[in-house]
Amino acid sequence: MAVKVFISYSSKDGRRVKPIKDVLEKYPGLKIFFADDSFFPGDNIPERIKAEIEKCDYLFLFHSKNSLKSQWVQNEIGIAYGKSKTVVPILLDKAKPEGVIKTVTNYLDLTDKKKFDIAVNELLEVVRKKENEKNLSTGLLIISVIIIIGLIIWGNSK
Repeated sequence: MAVKVFISYSSKDGRRVKPIKDVLEKYPGLKIFFADDSFFPGDNIPERIKAEIEKCDYLFLFHSKNSLKSQWVQNEIGIAYGKSKTVVPILLDKAKPEGVIKTVTNYLDLTDKKKFDIAVNELLEVVRKKENEKNLSTGLLIISVIIIIGLIIWGNSK
């Protein structure tokens, strides 16, 4: 059974997020929705986004100063929470989380390598609890993917 991940990001951060999406797509068992690659001519974009979020298991939120200003990202967060989806906030920069995301206590902080290890351990506990309903190996796969996300970002930040 494929794990469906909706990647929420500001189009201004697309160049930073796309390499991560490319790596995620290589994992068997992961189905990724990434806006830049997923729309077809004639798509009703708001309806398609809503439908994809409804189908996803996780929404990976790439949080940044740009995503705070993006109405699309804010709408995606609202839909995900309204549908009780697991939102995984991934901090791309030092922008302070606002709104509903501010209440989340474990972010995957990719701005500081020291915080990354702590975030992964905390996130692992959250994913394990959720995945007990499904399949624990799925949760472990997600954690592995998140570690790779960190490695890609650190590698690209040199």
